[in-house]
Amino acid sequence: MLDKMMGKACDSMCKDHCSGSCKASALLVLRIALGVILVMHGYDKLFGSIGMEAFTGMVAKIGFPMAPLFAYLAAFTEFFGGLCILLGLFTRIAGTLITINMFVAWSAVKGFALPKGDIDLALLAIGLSFAL
Repeated sequence: MLDKMMGKACDSMCKDHCSGSCKASALLVLRIALGVILVMHGYDKLFGSIGMEAFTGMVAKIGFPMAPLFAYLAAFTEFFGGLCILLGLFTRIAGTLITINMFVAWSAVKGFALPKGDIDLALLAIGLSFAL
């Protein structure tokens, strides 16, 4: 999925400016940035300071039915999906699940608002700007 998004832009840039390795390098940087962000968030929910009890309570407060199930699905998707993206394993499946997870989080939790001080956005911007 990420290959297709970056493919056309990188193909034309690579033909003009480098030996063709820039596309692979750009995708690697994007995978690392996204993977690290997701693993950090998933780890914090599963094992870290937030913990599953607090995260499940937050999911229930939002109004999700079967809050424990959805909380674990979200945390596992972030952690294991992030690991898959980071390692380049099952990237299409992981990317699809992560996209669904992040869209639900963005709509239900953040109300489609952009975060003002999240380090994730900064890290992603750094990764994207370095890759491009």
